[in-house]
Amino acid sequence: MAQQSKFGNPANFNTTPATRSSNDASALEVDSVGNLLISLNTLLAGEDLTNNVLKTEQRFGSSAVLVADAQVKAGAGFLHTITFSQNDAAPTAGTLIVYDSLTETGTILFNHTFTTLVFNPFSIILDVSFATGLYFGFTTTADVNVVCSFR
Repeated sequence: MAQQSKFGNPANFNTTPATRSSNDASALEVDSVGNLLISLNTLLAGEDLTNNVLKTEQRFGSSAVLVADAQVKAGAGFLHTITFSQNDAAPTAGTLIVYDSLTETGTILFNHTFTTLVFNPFSIILDVSFATGLYFGFTTTADVNVVCSFR
């Protein structure tokens, strides 16, 4: 017959957790204020016990190549990177302003000014959250390519 826990309660408090043997009756255990004591006895997906880390990976969507004003995303999100390249011999002087907005107004997340100097493609990592949307505003004349990664 199964042994009932002390006082008929479904759980017991022990200052030192009980050691159990095979076929011992067992009640749940709680801490001194009644919180249930639990522990994971198996690996979680992605867990690396050798290095004591839970591995994660970053996943982002990507915009089409932007060359003019565009709303990239409506709603909250996370802007990871912006990559720049030029699509002709030299860029036209101007700016790219990235807004936390659905239009070319609101909170500026990033502002970059281009000169007419030739440049190699480059990426910047922003890792910033936005609340309203993601909008890219250009003053160049469609000769600077921009791609962003976001979620």
